[in-house]
Amino acid sequence: MHKDYLRVAAVTPFVTPALPQKNIDGALRLIRKAGGAALVVLPELCVTGCTCEDLFLHAALLDSAEEALALLISETKASGALIAVGMPVRRGQGLYNCAAVFQGGRLLGVVPKSRIPRASPYAENRYFLSGAGLDGTVSLCGEEVPFGPDLLFDGGGGFRVAFEIGNDISGHTDAAVIGNLAACEEGAGRRAYWNSLLRVQSARLAAGIVSASAGDGESTGNAVFSGSRAIAENGAVLAQSGIEECIGVTATEIDLGLLAYERRRVTGDAGAASAMRVIPFRRGGTAGGALTRHYSPEPFIPEENDALATRCHEVMSAQIRGLRTRLDRLPGTGAAVAVSGGLDSTLALLIAHQAAKQERRKLLAVTMPGPGTTQRTLSNAEALCKALGVKLKHVPIGGALEGHLKDIEHDGRPDIVFENAQARERAQIIMDIANAENSIVVGSSDLSEMALGFCTYGGDHMSMYNVNAGVPKTLMRRIVRFVAGKSAKALRTVLYDIVDTPISPELLPVGPDGTQDQRSEDILGDYLVHDFFLYWFLRYGYTREKLLAAAGRAFEGRYLPESLEAVLDVFMARFAHSQFKRNASPDGPRVGSVSLSREDWRMPADLARLP
Repeated sequence: MHKDYLRVAAVTPFVTPALPQKNIDGALRLIRKAGGAALVVLPELCVTGCTCEDLFLHAALLDSAEEALALLISETKASGALIAVGMPVRRGQGLYNCAAVFQGGRLLGVVPKSRIPRASPYAENRYFLSGAGLDGTVSLCGEEVPFGPDLLFDGGGGFRVAFEIGNDISGHTDAAVIGNLAACEEGAGRRAYWNSLLRVQSARLAAGIVSASAGDGESTGNAVFSGSRAIAENGAVLAQSGIEECIGVTATEIDLGLLAYERRRVTGDAGAASAMRVIPFRRGGTAGGALTRHYSPEPFIPEENDALATRCHEVMSAQIRGLRTRLDRLPGTGAAVAVSGGLDSTLALLIAHQAAKQERRKLLAVTMPGPGTTQRTLSNAEALCKALGVKLKHVPIGGALEGHLKDIEHDGRPDIVFENAQARERAQIIMDIANAENSIVVGSSDLSEMALGFCTYGGDHMSMYNVNAGVPKTLMRRIVRFVAGKSAKALRTVLYDIVDTPISPELLPVGPDGTQDQRSEDILGDYLVHDFFLYWFLRYGYTREKLLAAAGRAFEGRYLPESLEAVLDVFMARFAHSQFKRNASPDGPRVGSVSLSREDWRMPADLARLP
């Protein structure tokens, strides 16, 4: 496993109120089950139970809790994990709800809870003082250790951990990971609220959050405790316990490299820990092992159906607004789209159709069949325009292509010149027609093609405004299917057939049977895998090694490791050598968190290779 990945675990043991020794036995079993984790977080007050009420004031319970902690520290000496466990701690005449943090048989520090709610199911403010603003030390288990909410535990390599106790997470900007010890009562909607909070706070802080909450065994006199456990990272919940899993271990890997990249990119990494007291420790846990965190094979696409429909609607809305604004700034100007019957031009036409209708501008579609055009795509282009009620102009390019190749003394063999000449001939025709119609050319080249440079410079690479500039190929398929699903029969039928048509530039002559053997994915590798690499490389700066590790996890059982490596070789080489095309690309709307516009991505155009 790559050094950037940090194995973490949230643990909820069975708790019997007021019996610390018994509680520690249960905690030990689960900590051992989480073997290999570098960080283990247990719930708030789990040494005693959080529902002891007035017994919290009794010295017998507090003495027993301290003895149990000493035993737990001793019994976990060999684990190497940094462990945080919740318990009541005396300091002076006060009592505090704390996280005791230890590793390798040594107590490192004690973090008190800062925000004591006025109302809680276990009358917390009746027993505990707030630790806000406190510092210094506390005597616990025969040691004098740092005490305060300002403790930052630094294991090196970006592994900086802070701990918070309770159901609210304010966040430490100095920490890459926050351990949250909680006692969340169960209730309708509570789990969804908590996950939403973890997403928002982890995104706001560009941090990982490991949260463990009290569960079974606690008194149910005033509340039922859920035992919910969740691990979040930069706006996403990576792992969580099921609604019936009140006792157990929830574990996965947090990507410290991803968090560091995000802080450099967005927040400027607030890692100057001047306001925090730093406590160094040696990072433990298993260095190797298999990666277990979930990676979606389609990172541009939400995994929930409702979220996917929303995403499609939002992306199309941004594309339409972008083109509408462009048309609005050009009084009387219409739009022209080159329609091939393929996926990219279909989405461009759908967007242009809506924008032109809303702006009350004319829209013209032009289809330019050539030597490689199949009857299927030509028929689909015609059927699409008919279903939308868009005027379609046919301009065959065979004669013009033949004359042009003769002019440059080309023998007409199907090579790269033969292919690119068609793309440039089509660009010239659509632009000249648009000129005559007082229209702008709406481009269709997508984000995946721009990443790979799989477009002809000065050909399909060029337009006056490219509505597809921010849409990757995998998402484009889903958007067109989304439109099809809510369309009338004629439009629905043709859109589904376009989605099912193999992706091809159709620049090589068709075979004797009229079929086209030229397929983009036979040349490049699957767009599914390219889009995966594109997302993680561009969005989070993944290295080659991490891209392969993540892809191996995402496509496990679907692609062999050597197949993924071959596609990655193509991606890395083509991405490095295609910047000159991106530097001269037309304007287009940014529709997501990954963009290759001139403002969003800058790189030397003469780069030999990617690092």
